[in-house]
Amino acid sequence: MNNTKQRTLIYETVQGSYAHPTADDVFRAVRRDLPNISLGTVYRNLNVLTELGKIRKISVPGQPDHFDRQGEWHDHMVCERCGKMIDITLRCTPPLAEQLAIQSGLEVTGYSLVAQCICPACAEEKEDQPMGQAAV
Repeated sequence: MNNTKQRTLIYETVQGSYAHPTADDVFRAVRRDLPNISLGTVYRNLNVLTELGKIRKISVPGQPDHFDRQGEWHDHMVCERCGKMIDITLRCTPPLAEQLAIQSGLEVTGYSLVAQCICPACAEEKEDQPMGQAAV
């Protein structure tokens, strides 16, 4: 498969982000350098890069897919208030994939763990609110 200018820029955009961008985030960033690129082209290339194993797609219920740089394997936590995605690395012995295989008796070919949380900023925001007042 050809590595086009669009695909290269999309890949570099995801690689340069620690924020787990959505396709729309990538589209807005890439559009600065390639104003004529379409959102469809961004989606197609993100899917190709995911299939090639160059980036990871992270699906979160109720949110658009996020994309992550490939690197050391890690899982994610998502703040249920602001939607911020946080990297976590589980130090399990044996590793979680192996535990899943042992428990199920099946070959585990991959997994995706996304845990819900309240991030420190949202927790602090709630603590700053006077009693009886909800966040707007």
